[in-house]
Amino acid sequence: MKNLLILLLASFSFFSCSDKKDPEPIVKEVVKTTKKDNSTDKVEVTKATKKSTSASTKTDTKKTTVPTPVPVPNTSSTKKKHTSSNGKVLFTESSFIITQNDVDKYFKIKKELENMINEYKIISTEFLASSTKTKALNQEVIQLKKNNAPISEINTKKAEVLTNHKNTLKIAIKKTNKEAEIRSKRIDLSELVKMFTITE
Repeated sequence: MKNLLILLLASFSFFSCSDKKDPEPIVKEVVKTTKKDNSTDKVEVTKATKKSTSASTKTDTKKTTVPTPVPVPNTSSTKKKHTSSNGKVLFTESSFIITQNDVDKYFKIKKELENMINEYKIISTEFLASSTKTKALNQEVIQLKKNNAPISEINTKKAEVLTNHKNTLKIAIKKTNKEAEIRSKRIDLSELVKMFTITE
């Protein structure tokens, strides 16, 4: 009987040492030994397993606080009012010094630019009309030739085409020059605006 108890203890010790993978709860086993006198001895065999000593790693989520943007106060200087000789008003930064001549010059350049743009529109319309007329006259010459019209009639139409073509070229040159004037005037106006930060 003692040998049986020793074997049980040895087997439990062996399994508890060899099995290191999963922790097991503590198990108590009761072994009963029966004597001849019908009395029973109870032997408690305790099987203990090692608890996992690996500490669980906890990740603390830290909240990132984003600072609320503070609006930058408007520190720009106040605008200063200026009136031209003909009663028109513009505004500049109060820190800038602008003369009355500069104020009048601004409105003068602006008016000239407006006039140039209107002239350019008129010239562009004339150029389109003249170009269209030249194409139509050329088609007439082609048609006269197909119809075997008299040479004199064809030559007259050709002369008309040539005259209109020359007129178209003149308008084209005028149109190109006006474009250059407008660009130059816009630069002059832009320089004044930037120099004094002019607004209306």
